Amino acid sequence: MKSLVPPLMAALVALSPISNPPVSLGQAIDIQRGATLFGRSCIGCHDGGGNIIQPGATLFLKDLQRNEVDTEEEIFRVTYYGKGRMPGFGENCTPRGQCTFGARLQEEEIKLLAEFVKSQAEQDELVSIKIRISDCRKSSCIPGNENAIRASVHPEDLTVIMMPLDKLYG
Repeated sequence: MKSLVPPLMAALVALSPISNPPVSLGQAIDIQRGATLFGRSCIGCHDGGGNIIQPGATLFLKDLQRNEVDTEEEIFRVTYYGKGRMPGFGENCTPRGQCTFGARLQEEEIKLLAEFVKSQAEQDELVSIKIRISDCRKSSCIPGNENAIRASVHPEDLTVIMMPLDKLYG
C-alpha cells in the first residue's frame, strides 16, 4: 500500500482546488451565457465539440492547436470574421460572402463564446489523468505489475479507481 501513496498524492495535489481554484460566481455566469450562445449559434455544426462540415476543425484542444486557433483571441477572430468553410458572426464581418446570413453577434457575445470554447477545450483535455505505478512491489500488486491509478476529474468530485493497465491503456 505504501507504494501507492506517492502517485496517489501526486494525483490529489494536481487535481486539488489549491492547484485549480474554483470559478467565481461571475465566471460561472459568463460560462453559462457562453454555453447558451453556443447552443443558439454554434451547435448546429459543432455539436459535442465536433465539426460536421470540416472534421479536422473540431473544438477539441488538439485540433485547435494544430489549426493555430488555441487562444481566446484567435477563437474570437475566427468566430467574428470566419475562416475556410466557417462563416463569420461578427456585426462588421467582411467580406459579405464569408459571413453568416443569419443573426450577427455583438463583440461581447463573441468574447463570451471564445472564453466558453477555450474553457471547454481545456476541460476536456484535463478530464482524465493516468498515472503508472513504476515501483509496484509483488506484495502490494497484482502479479505482473499491472496496476495503475486512474484519476478522473468531475465537476463536483474526484474518483480514484484501481484497474489493470491493459484495460487502462489497451
